[in-house]
Amino acid sequence: MTAIVKRGITEEYWSVMSEDRKLGWELFTRSLAIVAAWFVVKTGITAIDCMREKKSFSLPFDIALDIVDGVVNIESELGRALPPYEDDPETARKVGVIEGIEHLLMSLARAGVDLSRPEFAVAIRDCVAKLQQ
Repeated sequence: MTAIVKRGITEEYWSVMSEDRKLGWELFTRSLAIVAAWFVVKTGITAIDCMREKKSFSLPFDIALDIVDGVVNIESELGRALPPYEDDPETARKVGVIEGIEHLLMSLARAGVDLSRPEFAVAIRDCVAKLQQ
């Protein structure tokens, strides 16, 4: 029994192409595949990584969190919300609490929690108010 094989849609075009055109087409499709791969793979080069995941959050006390591909960067003025530092255990405790707040915010952002919700701003203001007492 003989199977009837239908020619593919590009077979007729490919069969009439010259060898130079075939080579050009091969090079073009492989180059296109490499460029497409750059959009999928994160290379660390900003010009290539066009589709990097980036989020930014602005919170009270000039807290700015930037998340790029799971890496969190925080800039904060929380320390300025407190009275001038004195060299005593209470001030050291407050500095530790501020660093704890910043690390907690970074962990929440890394975990995917939406820090733009107003509850986070209220909680930060409340925490700083208690530290100022």
